[in-house]
Amino acid sequence: MAYGTGYEAMIVMNSLSKLAGMPCQVTTKSEPVQEKVANMYVDYVSSDKHSESAKTNYLLSRYEDTRGKIRMDLRKQFGLDNDDRPTTAKEVVDRILSGKYVLPTEKEEELTRNQSYYGWSVVDAIKWRDPGIKEDKDGYLATGHNRHLYLLDVDSKVLQPLTNAPEFNEDLPAWSPDSHRIAFVQTHEKGMDADGMSDIDLIDVPPAPATRPNAGPPTPPSYSQSPTTGPSALNPSLPSPPPASPPAPPPTPATPPPGTQPAPSPTPATHPTKLLRIYAPNQQKLAWSPDGTLLAFTQGVEPKYGQYGQDRLAIIKTTPGATPTPQVLTDSLDRGVSSYVFNKDSAGITATIDDDTTAYPVLINTRTRAIRKLSQGLSVVSDLNTAAGHTAVLSSNDTSPTEVYALEGEHLRKLTKHTDAFVAQLKLGAVRDLLFKSADGTPLHGLVVEPPGFEPGRKYPTILYIHGGPNLQDEHSVAFDGYQFKRQLLAAGGFVVLGVNYRGSSGKGDAFSRAIAADWGHKEVEDLMAGVDSLIQQGIADPDKLGVGGWSYGGMLTDYTIGSNTRFAAALSGAGTANPLGLYAADQYYIQYNKELGDPWRNPDLYIKLAYPLLHADRIRTPTLFMGGDKDFNVPIVGGEQMYLALRTLGVPTQLIVYPGQYHTLTRPSFLKDRAERMAAWYTRYLISSAR
Repeated sequence: MAYGTGYEAMIVMNSLSKLAGMPCQVTTKSEPVQEKVANMYVDYVSSDKHSESAKTNYLLSRYEDTRGKIRMDLRKQFGLDNDDRPTTAKEVVDRILSGKYVLPTEKEEELTRNQSYYGWSVVDAIKWRDPGIKEDKDGYLATGHNRHLYLLDVDSKVLQPLTNAPEFNEDLPAWSPDSHRIAFVQTHEKGMDADGMSDIDLIDVPPAPATRPNAGPPTPPSYSQSPTTGPSALNPSLPSPPPASPPAPPPTPATPPPGTQPAPSPTPATHPTKLLRIYAPNQQKLAWSPDGTLLAFTQGVEPKYGQYGQDRLAIIKTTPGATPTPQVLTDSLDRGVSSYVFNKDSAGITATIDDDTTAYPVLINTRTRAIRKLSQGLSVVSDLNTAAGHTAVLSSNDTSPTEVYALEGEHLRKLTKHTDAFVAQLKLGAVRDLLFKSADGTPLHGLVVEPPGFEPGRKYPTILYIHGGPNLQDEHSVAFDGYQFKRQLLAAGGFVVLGVNYRGSSGKGDAFSRAIAADWGHKEVEDLMAGVDSLIQQGIADPDKLGVGGWSYGGMLTDYTIGSNTRFAAALSGAGTANPLGLYAADQYYIQYNKELGDPWRNPDLYIKLAYPLLHADRIRTPTLFMGGDKDFNVPIVGGEQMYLALRTLGVPTQLIVYPGQYHTLTRPSFLKDRAERMAAWYTRYLISSAR
């Protein structure tokens, strides 16, 4: 398989076929040139001319120039005028990987067909960073996937490494106000470490290096430090310092193209110091106080409850000689913090809090920890930003998508009107709150979207559309990338659409979120059914025309719901799974499996229990549409494939839609449109056109 455009891949393949004297097989993605990602490697399969069964997987590095453009002059790159020709396939690939790039210039020679060359992969199995294997969009987390900090001097255009330890990843740098220090996050893994924790470090900024006369433009850091490495890329290790237990010596870097200077030395001038180690939050942000005495950050919870954690805001003193003891500022709220900024006087922090279908700003006193709510109303406020004493936010509500507002005291003043003209053309359904109780008496909160022209007293076909996460919430927001916008799309087709903040959701405290830990598909399903029952009792939902659906954990809960009862006439399960054991090590949730559910070889009964929709698929009667992206490593498409095959085998109406080149979240506009149309058509077919 070749990553990148088919045109580029075939140029490389043709060259390989000539140099190796063997046919090459390649499968390319049909992505437009403008949508390509600058990946470093092409993975290809070569086979002996005389033995189709003898095949070997190889990896070829693709050059890029200093501007990030693919260099297509293969004759110059590969040294076609060199007479030192390789004689075996193994030698060819060894030279490619070592940077020699010596190709034959005369007629192809017959290559030695030693079976050991063809049966042994020159590129060894990707060396996983223990224990994470893969992650959505980033792909396989191979050795050398690490990210490091570099300092670019704008005047001299000289690039200096600040960190380079090959066993660490660095991320999220934040400058101190005096520009003398940088705070950053450091981990062994990409993201949190296997224990659910991460370090916050400080490093002194070295003085700017002297400008080298007549130096060309600086060479960017090698791909082993690049955050844009593509999927399935195997990156060489940093040449210095060596790992504690070094593997085979790294390949010699290829000579850079003429006219560029060598890459900067990877030896940092200063070394970081660890400030503290914390449980990693859902979303980290580091921020210095304007006076430089405090560093603010968010912290999470122990990994057993990591998927249900609410980020807590904390501060720590950074002045020399101060005791590095963190102070948590938001414990009294029992709610998660989604964004924050320091106030100009360093004595206060403005933060946004997720709270039971809304998100609003609060003012926190860093000395007394007193908290005051700043903005009222059914809306969602996020992404705070401040400068010169002014604070800007993003905000949306039930009738307005996200716009920029000024936060002035306790009020919001709208600054942009980007979506006003578009929204004026729409007929949005009214949104109302639904308060009810679950079967065991737990108070719950849901949101109901009515179709335009809703008639009280009439029973409507009703869709239960379930939010994902589970550590998210249904909100009073019609943001284009939110759940409520999808419900409005469905409501436009004449449906009442219900969202329920079931147990496991954010916005209602730790106990509410953690209630479903290691017990998936139980309390959530009870909560969801209670919401549907409430609408039926009010005479709004037609009990014979019920649909259910969701994406990600919403797709999982759809599987659990149709596996629990036969009340629903149609279902949509997007990017879900009904078999957690089948996704062990196949998705990115290795910490959750190991810490929350336990090792499957030690706790197999729990994994079997949680797989009841698949293992008892013979109970399912609901026609179900399964969807997902073929490159999804968050919840791989195999989860939908398994359920699709089960229902098809059982004769239950079902379809499987796979979107090529898409990850967990669909991004291509044509695919987003297609998904919306397919969803509406599926529900219309079974709830309206052929309703029972």
